Amino acid sequence: MALWSEVSIHANGGSVSIPVIGGGQARLSSVLPAQDSIRLIALSFMFASRKEKVCDELRIVVRECDYGRLDRLEIQSFLSSLRPS
Repeated sequence: MALWSEVSIHANGGSVSIPVIGGGQARLSSVLPAQDSIRLIALSFMFASRKEKVCDELRIVVRECDYGRLDRLEIQSFLSSLRPS
């Protein structure tokens, strides 16, 4: 939650881009696939946004090599299932 507090302070309410966490040099892609990382980022952002406005827009940036392996329909379905409060 400290991440979203800092984003709220420094983003000035604008758009924020965050990479998929766990890939690349972290080498956690076998433990935390990009698909799951995206879900966790979205859930974390949603819960933080319920307490206070974090930013106007969150963009989750996916590396090109991971993009082709994503089940984009499943991600869209998951994101659509998150109802704003």
